[in-house]
Amino acid sequence: MATWGFDYVADTLVFLLTFSFVSGNSNPARCDHSIWPDFGVYPHVTDLTVDCSEGHIDWNQPYGAIRLTMRLGRQGTHFRGCFIATTILAKAKISLEGPNNLKALVILDDSKNKKMKKEVCIESEHSDIVLFIETDSASSTVIAGKLHVDYDLQRLYNKFSFDNMEECRPCTEKEILNSYCSSDFVGVGAMDRIVERQDMEETTVHLKVIDIVRHKATRFRRHSRGYTKYTGTVVAPLKCGISHGSGKFLFTGKIRLGRTFLQCAPRLETWHELRKSATRKGINPCQLH
Repeated sequence: MATWGFDYVADTLVFLLTFSFVSGNSNPARCDHSIWPDFGVYPHVTDLTVDCSEGHIDWNQPYGAIRLTMRLGRQGTHFRGCFIATTILAKAKISLEGPNNLKALVILDDSKNKKMKKEVCIESEHSDIVLFIETDSASSTVIAGKLHVDYDLQRLYNKFSFDNMEECRPCTEKEILNSYCSSDFVGVGAMDRIVERQDMEETTVHLKVIDIVRHKATRFRRHSRGYTKYTGTVVAPLKCGISHGSGKFLFTGKIRLGRTFLQCAPRLETWHELRKSATRKGINPCQLH
């Protein structure tokens, strides 16, 4: 078992090469970083700040520690940061840095715990989210090791703390319209089956999709049987108690860390009525199909 808590050269930014690929301008959408260490110095702390809505960090030959600061928009923006990590031939401990201490979140090694089983999400509480990632620099495999971290930052518009059950309530008409216009995935189809994952605290909804209005990335497979054109899955919190519903729905979802999370799912006839009403009143936020 590794002993965590090394004597680092504190607040020292030391790394040989970091590539950052950024798309966007004032609000960059994605940042990908690749970090290489400098073995010529004592185990040190590398400070890294990310302010994109998503991205990943590849820490090659992990040596020492990284103080990872997650920031979204202006200082004080309320947001939620989620991450998932994987190690290869490396041991790592990821902690949440507070004013006076570190709170351990995840310990990864190269045996049974190479990859986190599920993502970890943290609210910013109107400040930065700071993760302290430390490795076992004495490991004999560090020269071939790697730590990969995927992260996703989403703004929370509620000025109060995020309600634990807020994401389970049905979408309002305004939320359905906005979700239709801004979601990563919008499709029409039916529920095939529901799978509850107690270990992941989530429900996977298998869908049969007859029409895709928008999809940010290819998450659904083509299918040629009957009216079904695509098949795929969306994820929702287990606590929401989603049950199988018959008939056709409009599904909207947001992609987070490579998976599509369900946002709104009105029945198709409800969506048709809302679309006609919004178009007639001129309150549609985008062109509604």
